[in-house]
Amino acid sequence: MNRYDRGVSPRLCSILVLSAGIAWACDCFEPRVQIKKEHSDVVFRGTIIALRDSESAADLSGLFRFRDTKKIAVFHVNRIWKGDIGQTFEMPATEETSMCIGFVTSYLIVGNDLLVYASRYGSEYYTSICGFHKRGKDAKDLRELGPGQDPRKVKEQKSK
Repeated sequence: MNRYDRGVSPRLCSILVLSAGIAWACDCFEPRVQIKKEHSDVVFRGTIIALRDSESAADLSGLFRFRDTKKIAVFHVNRIWKGDIGQTFEMPATEETSMCIGFVTSYLIVGNDLLVYASRYGSEYYTSICGFHKRGKDAKDLRELGPGQDPRKVKEQKSK
């Protein structure tokens, strides 16, 4: 009996396992602004005003790998380009680890001004490190997005 008759070799199994692990790693590129906007449920610019304790784990903890900080990022929203949000917006303060979902860790600081593209999964909104959030002052996307809407005026229009 030759070595191929004994079934799958241990070396091949190791390669398959390692390949599967690599396939789950975050490998992304930043899409164009219009694509990011189309594929997001909310697009806004805001300042993190608080990182408050969360009462429950992030909704996606069983589907994606990320670090659940067990915190909620509370934003004071300055501009809105998409979505039904007001002057304050909250979303899980998850940190990206290997699946692209979540914030860059260094951005989750009270006082940081961010441009955020987020999508709804379950009852919460999440962002991605693949260009779906960035520091407001460095965001070249702002030119293409245009002036956006003032959240105070959006609220006034809805109440009329």
